[in-house]
Amino acid sequence: MSKYFAKYYQENKEKLCEYRRKYYRKNKRKEQEYGKEYRRKNREEARKYQKEYSKTLRGYAAHLVHWIKSRCTDKRHQSYKNYGAHGIKCLFTSQELYNWLVANSIDPRGLCIHRIDNNGDYTLGNIKFLGRSEHAILHNAQRRNNEN
Repeated sequence: MSKYFAKYYQENKEKLCEYRRKYYRKNKRKEQEYGKEYRRKNREEARKYQKEYSKTLRGYAAHLVHWIKSRCTDKRHQSYKNYGAHGIKCLFTSQELYNWLVANSIDPRGLCIHRIDNNGDYTLGNIKFLGRSEHAILHNAQRRNNEN
């Protein structure tokens, strides 16, 4: 049935577009209200889904990779000067990180990601997850070593 409608649309595209334009002009207010309501409803559902998804390990891994990549590539990110400007890259996808976390039985929620080699890229062999205080101690020690 969909092949029929696709063929019909291609053969009558101009006629259907003209009909839609006339209908929209005639019912502009109604169409605008419908659009606003549709977007509002879907925005709420998308937020609800995202909130639930981010609680899962897979969702958290996706969020973490997005965060890492943004500070390594987005010049407007406040941390770009410490990462992307120094040539640091993220060399794994969220799916690869998720598989690595599962294989190593790591739950990174509430932990900080730490690069073992502070001058190296984000690779699965160069990261570990630490508590905030432990991460701060190592980070400060690495910073002092780089200054000397």
